[in-house]
Amino acid sequence: LIFQNTLKFLVPFFSHLSKVDILILNAGVFGMVFCLTDDNYETLFQVNHLGHFYLTLQLESVLVSGSRVVVVSSESHRFSNLSSTSLSQETLSPPTSRAYWALMAYNNSKLCNVLFANELAKRWKDKGVYVNSLHPGNLVSSDLSRHWWPYRMLFAIARPFTKSLQQAASTTVYCATAPELDNVTGLYFNNCCRCVPSRAAQDSEFAQKLWDISTEMVNAFEGKCTVSEDN
Repeated sequence: LIFQNTLKFLVPFFSHLSKVDILILNAGVFGMVFCLTDDNYETLFQVNHLGHFYLTLQLESVLVSGSRVVVVSSESHRFSNLSSTSLSQETLSPPTSRAYWALMAYNNSKLCNVLFANELAKRWKDKGVYVNSLHPGNLVSSDLSRHWWPYRMLFAIARPFTKSLQQAASTTVYCATAPELDNVTGLYFNNCCRCVPSRAAQDSEFAQKLWDISTEMVNAFEGKCTVSEDN
């Protein structure tokens, strides 16, 4: 979770590559108790959004014309309580547990996913990089619920009525590989179909503000992992 360690991993791994065809941003946690990473940010926010933001921009040189970036979000983004007027580092990454509610933190991070995808699609459109976000499914049987036993029980009860892991992956695979999505960017998908995201997720000023704040948060590490605001 530490930005410096991420960079140490990326440099040798990608230094020999001229192009990355598909980048799928699927890392996520849910239902966590409040805790801070070694970067001093709330863990769920850093894993679900800020890490994706940082990783993607570090790979800019190998994400070229024809590359696809797929951001796995959730329909939970519709229940976020974030707004463009209240958006700040503190509302995104609460410094103490008093302002933290795990379920809302997850909803907020999923809205950040869609906003990030939309803003990235706009910024990299001229590069020919296609960026889309998606919802994989509800209460999918995975390890996502592992942090609290009531969530594990809920996911277990819902398991017969929800998607399998293979079914849940279908929209991600569709966005990453479907020929008909060549030149398609800045959209949100559910069940392999285009879907209209929440009104907040469509707010371009909101997306721009999230980008600026995310850049400030990444650049807070004394120049150790600088992200250009012009990306």
